[in-house]
Formats: sequence, structure tokens, C-alpha cells
Amino acid sequence: MRVKIVFSYLLMISLAIISAFSEMSHGSALNLTVVTSKPAYNILEKVLITGNLTLDGSPVSDALVAVEIDNPKNEIFAIRTLGTGFNITGPWNVEILELIPCDSTGKPKYIFPPGGNAGFKITVKNNMANSYNVIITLSLFYANSAPFATFIPFTASLDPGQTITIINWPVPIPSNAVVGEAMVFANAYDKLPKEGGFPYCLEKSAIFNITSGGSGSSIDKDLAAEEKPPEGSYSLTIAFPSLTTPLGNYTIYALTYHSPQVASNKITFELELTGDLYPDGKIDMRDIAIVAKAFGTVPGQPNWNPKADLNSDNKIDMKDIAIVAKLFGMHE
Repeated sequence: MRVKIVFSYLLMISLAIISAFSEMSHGSALNLTVVTSKPAYNILEKVLITGNLTLDGSPVSDALVAVEIDNPKNEIFAIRTLGTGFNITGPWNVEILELIPCDSTGKPKYIFPPGGNAGFKITVKNNMANSYNVIITLSLFYANSAPFATFIPFTASLDPGQTITIINWPVPIPSNAVVGEAMVFANAYDKLPKEGGFPYCLEKSAIFNITSGGSGSSIDKDLAAEEKPPEGSYSLTIAFPSLTTPLGNYTIYALTYHSPQVASNKITFELELTGDLYPDGKIDMRDIAIVAKAFGTVPGQPNWNPKADLNSDNKIDMKDIAIVAKLFGMHE
């Protein structure tokens, strides 16, 4: 009889422990959001991407969020790793040790002309005693937050403790590149975020300069001046590098691994043809005529047309005419 009582008591304790662990595993909810400031943008606007990471409703301030943006052709437009806090440290299983702009031999070089080639040397290390599959990505941005090149220079398995150095050359600089400071961001993932991949470590960045030789044009710098978001959140501003950027739906994939859980989300936004007011899929004299008809008006006046207020400053003036003129002849 005593054995049965003891057995029943142990069984009750075991069930209580199992129940507690079950509640912990099902009760903890890791939630990742990703949003844009609006569903559609014209090609001259910037896209603000923001999101929050919470665990049971409380902000998580020590996580890394992989953000991949694919264009309407399903090509990677940009890829970054963003932190949800200000003091995120390792140790990292896989770590990017350095990222250096360079020439074809790997010698440091920080000035490249429009229409020329750049190079980037990346050193990555597997800090663990296990092998890891690693994808290295590079995204190049003008100083105005516009990505102009994204590619994958390395994908392979790293052996335990292995350190490798990759020299990625040549990387073409567009002949119409904007001049001034530019930035390159290197990231390490187990696979791409859209495939469920998570970041191994903080991203590495480096500054280089695109010279004024050739047909480059200058821009205002704001990439390095991005404000850090509140703890438990992340943000990224994206501009579009040229008027030939593909129009249509862009997909944003966001993913994080916060041990032992993974959270992901995605959203789309549309990139539209600015100034196609008629609309017929092209910018021509019909669109200029619509802006001209509303020229000089503000909200509430008889000829006011909010669609013709292309820079959204509540007045239709030469700035709006200039936008249509700049895009004249473009078509979908």
C-alpha cells in the first residue's frame, strides 16, 4: 500500500513538472513585426521599414533581425542585419572579422570611379567546434540610402575553427553612380532570410568613396545619420538608385532567432511610376498638362488636384513640374 502511495505521489510530481514545461513552451510567444509607412511609393520617395520584436509582449533588446528585400524580378535588392538594441555582443558562432574595400590583389583601396571596378576583402571565422554552412552577402549603398548592388560572394561550409579570407573582385560601379561616400555591408547567414535563414552575427560595414570622374552626380548624405530605434525595435530606410529601378511589388522578409525560438514575418509594398497622372503607363505631355492645369494652386482652390502635388508639400509649383519633366518619356 505504501509503495502505491509513493508511486502515486511521484506520478503527480512528474505530471506537474511536465505541465509546467508545457506551459512554458507554449506560453512564451516570440513575435516579430515588419511594416512600411505606406503600401505604395513613387520612385523618388524613400521607404521606411520598421518592426518590433517581443517575447510575451515585452521588448527583446538583444536580438539580430535579418531583413531581405526582393524586387519584382525576385532578385535581392538589399539585405541587412539589424539589431533590436544598442549593446548587442557575442560570442558569435560564426563571425565576420573584417571588411575592407580593396583592389584586385586585396590591398586596401577606398576610392573608385564611376564606371570602374571596386573590390572587397572579407574575413570570416567559425568560432565553434562544429561545422557551419555559411552564406556571405554584400550590399552596396549610396549615402542617400539607395542600394545599388547586392550579391553573394561566398557560400560553403566552414570547418571547426576555420578562418577564411575572400577577395571579391571585380564589383562594377555604375557609370551613372552618384558621387561621394558610399557604404558596403557584409553579413553572414546560414541561408537566405526568405528561405528561413538567420544571421550568425552583427553585420560589418565599411565606407568607400566614389570619385567625381565620369558622369557621377552628387547626393545628400543621410545613410550614416540613421537614428537608432527604441529598444526592442529596428528600422531601415531604403531609397531607389535610379529611374530605371524595376517597378512593381517588392517583398520584405524579416527573420530572427532568439534562442530557442525563431520568428519571421513578411510584407510587400508597391513601387509606382511617379507622375503617371493620366494614367496610361507612361510619362508624356498629358501628364505635364495635368500638373500645368493645377499650377499655382493649394488645397481648397478650384483647380487644386492632389495627384499633381507630386512632392506632397500642399502646393503645386515648379518643383512638381520639374518632377514630371525629369521622368518624361519613362514607361512601365
